[in-house]
Amino acid sequence: MRTYPRNSPQAAARILALSLLADGHVSQAEMARLTQLDVGGRLGMDAQGFEAVIADLCMDLMATGTLSGLAVQQLDEAALDSLLAEVTDPGLQLIVLQLCGAAIDADAHVAEDERAVLKRLADHWHLPVPVLRAPNAYRATVAA
Repeated sequence: MRTYPRNSPQAAARILALSLLADGHVSQAEMARLTQLDVGGRLGMDAQGFEAVIADLCMDLMATGTLSGLAVQQLDEAALDSLLAEVTDPGLQLIVLQLCGAAIDADAHVAEDERAVLKRLADHWHLPVPVLRAPNAYRATVAA
């Protein structure tokens, strides 16, 4: 997996891209919400730069054999920690976490894997999990 400079727009965008891929696909609603929120401007890059980071992430995941949906869950703990460690600025962490929450919430349905991504990011950065509005956002997981 490629590395990015610490606290760079690309490092932040890659974490957002991982959250978009958490349920196995990126929906039009998620991308529309991010466009509405000026994701590029908030991360310090243009829209094409954000799309390039998504494409680079997909290439990296394919090269490591982990791109078959649910990208974050398929990364081992050390790999994910390494990616999250590239964003150490608390303000940037909060922006990324808020953007992840907004994108995940955009299609009015929060998949269990998306919920897990938000929790993982929030726990790693010691931040509260974003409030979601989707009707199923806080449904309890029932163990089989």
